Amino acid sequence: MHEYHAVESVVGEIRKKAEESGAIKIKVVTLVLGNLLGFAEESVRLYFETLAEDELFSGTELRIREAQGSKEFYIDNIEVEM
Repeated sequence: MHEYHAVESVVGEIRKKAEESGAIKIKVVTLVLGNLLGFAEESVRLYFETLAEDELFSGTELRIREAQGSKEFYIDNIEVEM
């Protein structure tokens, strides 16, 4: 369940950044997931799909990059359509 709240926060941050920039669609999101955090990548993907179900995220490709020896979870990159 920890994954849910972390992903919820990340999706909110992505949405805010996209709206502030005037983006009409989020094409690609790259997240960094530390392997020491204890989050399951499958859960992160599932929660992302569940929480990002609006038109802004329609068709968004989620990329997850593992960070060895890290407990970090953050947005690495966002590609949008203006």
